[in-house]
Amino acid sequence: MIERSTSLAPVLSTAACSPRLAGAFANQTFTDFQIVAASEGVPSLEARGRWLLVSLDDEALARALAQDPFLVEKTVRMIEHVGPQVVMMACWNDADRAYPGHLLPEDQRFEGLSAAAFVMTLPSALGEEAVAPSSRAALFEELWHRAGAGARVWIIGYGQASGPPVPTPRPVSTTPSANPLPDGLAYRAGRTLSRATRRLIGADRHDRLWQLPPLSWVAAHARRATAHAPLRYDPLPPQKGRGLMIFVPWLISGGADRSILDLIEGLAEREPTLRIYLTMTADLRSHWAPQKWAERLRPRLRGWFSLPDLARDSAAETAAALCERLDVDAVLVMNSGEGFDSLPRVADLPRPPRRIALVHAFGIDRQTGERFGWAVDAPDRYDRFLDGYAATSRMLAEAMVRDYHGSPEKMRVIPLSTEVERFAPARRTRFVAGETPTVLWLGRLSPEKNPLTALDVAHLWRERHPTQPIRMIIAGGGDMMKQVRARWQALGLEGAVTLLGEVDDTPAQLRAADCIMVTSLTEGIPVVLYEAMAADLPIITVYKNTSIPDDFSRDHAYYIEEATDASEYVAVLERMLANPDEARAKSARNYERRHEFDRDKYVERMHELLFPIKGSEASGTGR
Repeated sequence: MIERSTSLAPVLSTAACSPRLAGAFANQTFTDFQIVAASEGVPSLEARGRWLLVSLDDEALARALAQDPFLVEKTVRMIEHVGPQVVMMACWNDADRAYPGHLLPEDQRFEGLSAAAFVMTLPSALGEEAVAPSSRAALFEELWHRAGAGARVWIIGYGQASGPPVPTPRPVSTTPSANPLPDGLAYRAGRTLSRATRRLIGADRHDRLWQLPPLSWVAAHARRATAHAPLRYDPLPPQKGRGLMIFVPWLISGGADRSILDLIEGLAEREPTLRIYLTMTADLRSHWAPQKWAERLRPRLRGWFSLPDLARDSAAETAAALCERLDVDAVLVMNSGEGFDSLPRVADLPRPPRRIALVHAFGIDRQTGERFGWAVDAPDRYDRFLDGYAATSRMLAEAMVRDYHGSPEKMRVIPLSTEVERFAPARRTRFVAGETPTVLWLGRLSPEKNPLTALDVAHLWRERHPTQPIRMIIAGGGDMMKQVRARWQALGLEGAVTLLGEVDDTPAQLRAADCIMVTSLTEGIPVVLYEAMAADLPIITVYKNTSIPDDFSRDHAYYIEEATDASEYVAVLERMLANPDEARAKSARNYERRHEFDRDKYVERMHELLFPIKGSEASGTGR
């Protein structure tokens, strides 16, 4: 049995059925809880604390606890900041997306989820009606439906659990409230007034004042907090090995995200004792996007966190506190606003870690032509808090120094890469006489990638060459899928263009193609070009508003002047079909350079930037 070592009540009570589950909590970083039941029946609802955790599947919950030592800590932080009344702790059969510690959006239905446990607030989740369930599952079902919109799904692991599937919440009927403000507005108004009062009169007087009517109706959270001890996060034991924290908005199917996948896998192989932590900072509850690569990354990571689910109003402070708590030696930020905003606080930690920005490309405003994005903001706003930059191209690094005050001594050009040998099976002879040519468009379906132009190219080719068909494959998912599908149907391209959606077997798609086409409006150097290089695949690409000329000159690729002009792409395709030997020669020159952009070199360069060898270590006099 694990109990709090002080006389104060624990913030979490845990109802465990089996000895194995009770023992599984021993590895958790959060210990401010107490096991209150060990029976097969319904747990006592007189448990102490703010919340009660009830197991529905001991095996599934024990497995999740073993895989993630931060699971209880993240759950408590999530409930404290997000505040649902009932939380289903669910396992997801989709192992590729099951990052433990993500709160799923309440307005979407997800398949393949099953409950391993649930957490409920004490006593508010029960309401005033009596509850007499016959089983734990029945208790969960009753609480879930009573909570309505106050019930949420919290991912804790992957695989099948024996608990009930996700029920659909039904609206909760409530009597008219005396509160003249809507619930959300009441909460915001109360929070603002509470903060102002606390600043003026101090915390103690504030807490006493907000227990009195009429203020108490906007202070439900304050009342609950003052009835219990504050959350206590015990110090972690001394950590072995160096620590690295990586801040990213998310991990989806884009090339920048794949570079993080390659980096984590490569660093784990290069330095097995390295403690790698991953923190995602995009609010997926509001802007849901399917995550990727959880199955490959979970074994490589010591911890993974979803920042918006752990901190409602103080993301930067929470991010810095997390770095200090985990005792990291280096921080890497890629495209994460919260990660960049945390840098001033991280720099002020008692033992500040080395701070590196991974920067891919400028965004370009289509109306004004002005640059925007982290390639602008990182050097312009955060340079003094950074120890180094990993810029993916020489052009990008020079512009960040020249135009946005980046420190030249901090700048390092580290091109992206790919696993060269993985794409060896994709090599074959292209544009074989008598075969229908296949054009591949591979990327995320988003405005900057400009996928609609690919459809325009297929449509224009059919108009100009009705007796000489080509086949086009569009592989990728994203926000524009509905637009792409609507345009595809409107142009009648069902027989000429295949929409594959997201794909995992990239080498197979590259092998099937005779050339790859990049139509982006703005771009760094997309990873698909390095993959095409490794597959000996001819390239048609835009080059303006990109860094592509850094690694792919006109000797290596066919250039497009205007990204949205379908006739230019058609003209290049006509040229390739008329002279396939020229196309093969360009791709052969690329193929000869493939090992310059192998993943191992990328990982080696990033490792040196994150953990530079100090003088004493280089001379052999260090530890």
